[in-house]
Order: sequence, then structure tokens, then C-alpha cells
Amino acid sequence: MSLSTIPQELIQRIIQQLASDKHTLKTASLVSPSFREWCQELLFAHLTLTLKPQEPSRGSPFQNIIDRLEASPTIGACFKSIRIEDSLYRNTQDALVNDPWVWLLHDKNFPRAFDLIRTESTQKFSLAVVNFSMLNSGYSWWCSLPRRAKAVIARILQSPSLVHIETTYLPPQVAISLCWGNSVKRLDINTPRFDMASSKDELAIMEDTGGGSRRLQLETLAFSGESERYFEGLETLINYILDGNRSSRACAVNLKVVKKLKVSIPAVQEYRLFEKLVSECHSLEVLAMDTYCSFSDPQSWTTEMQTINFAKCPSLRTLFIRGPRTLEERVARPDILQIVINNLRGMPAANVIEDVHLFFRCIFVGWGRRELAFKGDHIDTLCQPRPWSTLDEILSDKVRFPMLRRVKIDLTAGVAAGRLVQGLDEMRRRTEELMPNLKGRGLLELNLLVEVEGVEYGPI
Repeated sequence: MSLSTIPQELIQRIIQQLASDKHTLKTASLVSPSFREWCQELLFAHLTLTLKPQEPSRGSPFQNIIDRLEASPTIGACFKSIRIEDSLYRNTQDALVNDPWVWLLHDKNFPRAFDLIRTESTQKFSLAVVNFSMLNSGYSWWCSLPRRAKAVIARILQSPSLVHIETTYLPPQVAISLCWGNSVKRLDINTPRFDMASSKDELAIMEDTGGGSRRLQLETLAFSGESERYFEGLETLINYILDGNRSSRACAVNLKVVKKLKVSIPAVQEYRLFEKLVSECHSLEVLAMDTYCSFSDPQSWTTEMQTINFAKCPSLRTLFIRGPRTLEERVARPDILQIVINNLRGMPAANVIEDVHLFFRCIFVGWGRRELAFKGDHIDTLCQPRPWSTLDEILSDKVRFPMLRRVKIDLTAGVAAGRLVQGLDEMRRRTEELMPNLKGRGLLELNLLVEVEGVEYGPI
């Protein structure tokens, strides 16, 4: 049987099985032209344009990709995901540049590279301003871009396939203004800035891209970040989203149609404002909360501060909560398990929750990634019968949770391994014994994980 007689559908299925194996994909691409076509779609599905700030350039940082695309023009149609990190690089060759520090999107070859890329198949667009700490207050990022760079971004935003936009270190006004395409269904805002000339950028983006005024019909909304800067601005971010939903602002998110919501939130922050955001999402089906704790014990913290009224979420089917139970050798305060119990206890009767996923991080890695001892008393502390038995009792209530199909609990030692895994294995065994009702009904799924850096966990 010759390769020419093999159906294309079969070749595509064979190649898709190799999606995660880049080395084998490169080898398979040499088999025949038909194999090469399918292999290239996977090998070049993601394009990331970035440059380390300290790395000097001997010319344009885009020259390599231009050379590749000119040699193999078909690659330009493969990119389904494009990430641009607008960083500063040091141009040591261009004598015409008065300041050798140049922004990546100001490089004259940036538009030239995208002349060789077909953006109509782009499904995800990520945009980040990496050197955000170097920007002065009042800096207008979009207005500073060259006209041709703006045209490239506008062309990406016009892709009929674009469903996901992600921004990092950009103001929320800019992030929302970029989502003017009718096909966009998801927006991720990561560690936004609030001290740039965002209002000026917002109006300029609408004018330059032709986006105009509209209410965004997003299905998924995600706010994330771990830095102090993010947590300090979280209240401002949520208020901005809420105010736009209630006013006639030119560009705003229609929260009534949001089905999936993910928010990173400090455990010691009141959930009152977060609850307002959740309650405005009338169609909410999936809620993911990523909580973070500090080493200090908050004296004013009360359990009521971290409770959400889920009666305002009648369509909620999936709940994901992640947070640390320990920080190095200390029990985290407030305890994420108690936060979970407080919120589940407030669930209304006959709710439609089907899936509860709890992700508990037991972090025993010190400064310099030094693996700390997992002592027996740590297990005793983390496996106290009362909270686990309470959780088992609440989730086993068929009147309150008649639709419940799974309770998944992941226990992880962060990025640690070795003896910590053995300690967590004992913790898993004890935890399972403390939840007999869920285990007896076949609803309990208890896992031991070694967390991988850069991997997203949860339903969103």
C-alpha cells in the first residue's frame, strides 16, 4: 500500500496522536508532503514573540522568523495561537537609534513578519508588556505604538476564528477594548496595571481598530496574579467590571451571559465585593477560586468574611477552590479547608452542583527550593477529624446536593518530591478514612499530585 492511497483522515488521526512529541513530529514531517502538512499544523500551532531584556540584538529580533517564513511560506497559515511580549531589547547595531533600548513592537520588521502570517485562523491572542516596571505613570502604551504595529494587532483582532484574548500587565480598559470581535468568548486579565493613561488608550484603540462601542458577550472571564500589585488592585479591577456592567460606558462586559468565572483572591480579603461580581453573573455554571495566604496571622479575620451567598447562582454546576494548607512548616491562616466548609454550608437546598474540585497545596519547600521535613505532627494537624468529617457530612446531604456526581480532592506538595510524597500518601490514607459517606457512595476521588510549574489546574 503506497502513501498516496492512505486516506487523509487516517493520516491526520495518526499525526494527532503525536501532538505532544515534537521530536517524532519533526521526523514524521519528512515522510511525505501529506505528512508534512499535518505535522506543520501541530509544530507551528503556537507562535511566541519575545526577547529577554538583557539580550542585545545584532539586528532585528524578527529576522529569524522572517527567514523561516520566506523559506517555508505554508507555515504562515499554521499559527492558531499568537503571544506577543512587548519587551525592551538593546539594539547595538542601529546607529540611527539615539536610545539603544527599543520596544519589540516598535521594531520596523514587526509588521514585515506579519505580512507573511495569515491571521484569519488565529484562535487565541496573548499580549503582554513585560517591562511594565519601567513604565512611568501616565504612559500611554497603545498611543505610543507605530501605526503599522497597530494595524497588525487590529488584523489579528479581526480574525473570525478568534475566541480567546489574554492580556498581562495591561490596564483592564485596554484588555476589554481589545475584545471587540463578535467571535471572542473568553478574556483573561493577568496582573493588570492601573497607573497608565488607560482611558486615553481605551478611546484610541476603539478609534484605530474600528471596534466601536459595545457590550461584550463573553462566556469566560478570568482574573489572575500572585503579586502584591495584583492583590492591591483586585478591588479596583472588580469595581471597574461592575461599574461598566451597570453604566453606559462605551465598552463593557455583559456579566449576565458569563458562564465561567475564575478569580485569584487573597484568603484574608473580604469576599463581599467578589460576591457582588459572582451574583451579577446570572448564567454562571463554573466558578474557580484560587486563594493565596501570607505568613502573617490576620487578627481581624472572621469566617463570615470569606463566605459567598451561592443562592444567587442557581445555575452553578462546577466549583473549583484551590489554596495552601501549609506555608513551609506552618499551617496557613486562614485554613483553606475551613473556607471551603463555610461556603459549602451556605449552599441552598436542591442546588444543581455536579462537580466539586478541591485543590489543597501542602507547601514544604523553603527558600532556595530547599525541601523541608514532613513531620508526623504535620499530618496530625492537617488530618484533624472534625473539619474533614464536617466536609463529608455537608457534601453527603442528598437534599442539599441531589445532583452531585463527584468530589475530587487533590493533595499536592507543590513542586516537591521524595520524602514529601510519602508523607502526603499517609495524609491521603487518613483523609479517605475520615470521609466514609462520600467514599461509600463512590463520589470521592482523592489524588496525590506533584505539582508541575506552568501547568494550569482546574476547569478554567
